[in-house]
Order: sequence, then structure tokens, then C-alpha cells
Amino acid sequence: MIKKTKSRYIWSLLIVQQIHSSLEPAHATTPSINSFTESSFFSNDNQKYLFGAMGLTALGAGAYWWYKNTMNLDILLADHQKRTDKESSKNSEFQKFVQHFSPPARLLSFLVPYEKIIYETPIVFNRMQNSVLAKSTDLTRLIIAKRMSNYLQKKNYTSIGLPNKYIFLTGDIWTVIAERIHEKKGNHTITVQQMKELTDVIENMGYSDFDDKNLITDKNGKIFFIDTEDKSFISPIGKFHFGVIPGSTLRDEDTTALCKEKYLNLIYFNEYLNKYNYIQEKTAHEFLMQKIDQLKKQYGKSEETYTKVTGATDLDNYNVDINALNKYIEPLIQKTRGLRAQPRDYFTTTR
Repeated sequence: MIKKTKSRYIWSLLIVQQIHSSLEPAHATTPSINSFTESSFFSNDNQKYLFGAMGLTALGAGAYWWYKNTMNLDILLADHQKRTDKESSKNSEFQKFVQHFSPPARLLSFLVPYEKIIYETPIVFNRMQNSVLAKSTDLTRLIIAKRMSNYLQKKNYTSIGLPNKYIFLTGDIWTVIAERIHEKKGNHTITVQQMKELTDVIENMGYSDFDDKNLITDKNGKIFFIDTEDKSFISPIGKFHFGVIPGSTLRDEDTTALCKEKYLNLIYFNEYLNKYNYIQEKTAHEFLMQKIDQLKKQYGKSEETYTKVTGATDLDNYNVDINALNKYIEPLIQKTRGLRAQPRDYFTTTR
């Protein structure tokens, strides 16, 4: 240990001597290397210069590390941007889509070094507790999340929301990156205003994905819709095709599709709140029950129709032809889905 320390001391001392000679008056001296002995190593004078040398050495090493990694990051960012531009330019609508949903520069600088990990093992990336998550390759999540956000903004809803979502090229596939919502610990009490906003989205946008914990409350009490893919808005009607609808003596075939779907979505929502220990204010619970009862009374009487968020193109406020875009991105999504998924070997075969 003494020998290692001695060699480091001598190396550091050379640096200090050079700096010291250029900064100090002519009469100032520094410890001589030739006069160095183990017995004098721990003297006060030597210690002063030793600590100074170690500090300067660490500073120099840190500066070199920063320079080296900054240079590497610049190269990685340039390469990633070049590939992104090349892949997105294959379709004009998709190119505009990518430009609109690209991560901000700071987030992009964070993501690019993790590209290979996100591409090959996104679950490993998600376990790192970073500020963002790799969701999936289903790009419809971006379209629908944007529509829902626009709807909430239009209605001036502030107690519910959606995480920011971005598109990011990983290898040869496009991945949806989502802001991580840090969940509030303990139970959450839903106010009547929050209940009104939630039921509006569920009833009029067709949200029905209550099989998993897809609503998350942050530390400020705001509730976020996490999953926004197409299947999150599939009708729940089929789940009750074997019997009686909960809370009613009517069977499925006795009701209109619209009323049945809205009703069942709210039934599911109420069960979801109970399952995950949400506490409802009395007025909030009463509002939900009145809404459910209102829809139940409309069975067989209302033939009203409505457009779910999955088809609400009027909520698209960016200059992209969504119909043309969907035709282009469907093969991209299928490329990584199910039995038709292609192997993720981009970094082993082309890099």
C-alpha cells in the first residue's frame, strides 16, 4: 500500500512542482523528490502538497472523462439523427409524425446511449428507475394519447392527465418512450370533480382498460391514464356474453350497444377503484352511482352513437394525414408483434 501511494505521490508531485513554480515567488519551494523517504511521507508539508496534487489529479481525470464522454455522445447523437432522418423520410406523413413526437434534445441525449438496451431488453431499461419508460412498438399509443390530451385541454380538466410520450428509433424499429409517473404511496381519495372528469373520459372516449393497474396517481393526487393503445378502448361487451349484466336483470341482447358499453365501462371502473383501494368522497361515489343508474335506464331506448377516441380525428391538431399514416405504420407495428415479429438482431448483424 505504501509503495503504491508513494508512486502516486511522486507522479502527483511532479504536476504540483510545475504549477507551483509558475505561480509562486522565486523563494517558494516544494518538497524534493530525491529527498522523499517513507518516514517523511506523512510530514505536514508533504501532506499539504500531497492533497493538493491529488485534488488536481482528480480534477484533471474528471475533465478528461467529461471530454471523452462528450465526444463519444456527440458521435452517437449524430449517428442516431442520421439514421432517424433516413428511416423517417421513407414516408412524408410519417416524417412529419416523427418530427412532432421526437424527444426534446436533453431527453434524446439521455436515451441514445441506452439505444441497444432498449432495443434488445427494454424490461432491463425499465427496471433502472429512469425518468422514462420504454412502452412498446405500438405507435398508436402516441396518436391516441395526443387525442386524449387535447380532449382534456379542451375541457379544461386538470385533475387527470396523461404522461408525455415520444417516438424513438432503436436499431431498426420505432419505440414509444413514456414519462415515468412516480406513484403516490398509500390510498388516494377521489374528489367529486376528479370523478366527473374520469367518468367523462370513460363514458365519452370509450376507455375500458381496467384489467391492470392502468390508472396511476402521482404525489400531487393527479390521476394518469397509462395505457393508450387501441385495445385500451375495445368494447367490454364480450366479457359478459355468458350471462346477466352486473346490476341488471337484462341480458346482453336486450340492450343497445351504446348504452351497454358505457354502462359496463363504468361498472368496470367502479370495481377497479375498489380493487386498488381508491377512496371515494361521498359526493364522488354518489355521482358515479347516479351516472351508472342513468345509463341503465336508457337500455333499449337510446340509439345514440358516438365516436371513440380511436376514431376521433377531429382531436388531431398537428399537420399529419392520420389515415395515410396508419396505413404506413401498421406494417411497422406488426414487424414486432406476435408470431410475425422479426428477430431483434440489428446490432449483431448490421452494426
